[in-house]
Amino acid sequence: MGTRMALNAAWENRDKTIIRFTLMPGWNWDTLHAVLDRAAKIAYQVERRLDIIVDVRDIAPQPIGDLLRPAAQETGQEFTKRVMLLDHHVAIIGAPQYIRAMYNRFHLGCTTAIASVHFASTLEEARAVVHVHQVREVVYGVCELAFA
Repeated sequence: MGTRMALNAAWENRDKTIIRFTLMPGWNWDTLHAVLDRAAKIAYQVERRLDIIVDVRDIAPQPIGDLLRPAAQETGQEFTKRVMLLDHHVAIIGAPQYIRAMYNRFHLGCTTAIASVHFASTLEEARAVVHVHQVREVVYGVCELAFA
């Protein structure tokens, strides 16, 4: 994670509760760690929870052979463990099927909990997934207050 990753970030909504990152060609698990690092810094600055959309549509990741190397596999597992600890959700748009399969394998190997990473095909789908989780968090918060 020591190398500088090429990421573009922009607010996805007026309320500044969702930030969208667009990755550059050659992205990998380290790049996804960099997204989490940058989102954490921004969340700290704005003092609120942020959900994340990562857009990789039409942007090739590292070659699959590189992603299958033991060090890359370890970094992917670390990413999976790390996102399980987040209090926000990550929607990834346009990830190749093998990235989805690798993440799902890592996730199943770590936990039976609901995943914090969701895969989408379009920006609209990613927005909808994040919105559903934001609404769910509000409802859960109200229920906790009501039954406390």
